[in-house]
Amino acid sequence: MADQPFNRYLSCYKRLLYFYPKPFYDHFAESMEQTFSDLLRDCAEKDQSLLNCALWLFLDTSAGIIREKVTHMLINRNTLIRLVVITASILLIPLIAIQLSDAISWGIADFVVAATLIFGAGPSYLAFTRTATSVRQRALVGVTVLAALLLIWIQLAVGIV
Repeated sequence: MADQPFNRYLSCYKRLLYFYPKPFYDHFAESMEQTFSDLLRDCAEKDQSLLNCALWLFLDTSAGIIREKVTHMLINRNTLIRLVVITASILLIPLIAIQLSDAISWGIADFVVAATLIFGAGPSYLAFTRTATSVRQRALVGVTVLAALLLIWIQLAVGIV
């Protein structure tokens, strides 16, 4: 078996595991790394593509991370409540603008897409700042998440990009 791709995939997988909530990561990361390594070795022994096996394992782990993040967020109700309040507050701006101006016409679908984008930015920020050690790093992640949110919003709104 080629050790270089194997080690590269294992290194990437270890980085992917950092996105799990900290209690989950602390408890399961080592056994998950071992399982990943064993499954990749099985694929190599069966002459299957290491890349295909690694990608499927990455996708499966990513789905698990999303499930755990949602579960963790639901357990931590304060975070969930804050995200809902922030999302609703931001969506009040276009709602009020619709009432004051006939030039703005948002439908239900527009509000759903905007709510999904805004609400999704919160967990993204929390996931990426989990390992941040300074205020500067958190600020940079915040600016990056906000820039991505605005870029997607502008693209959906007018298709500039």
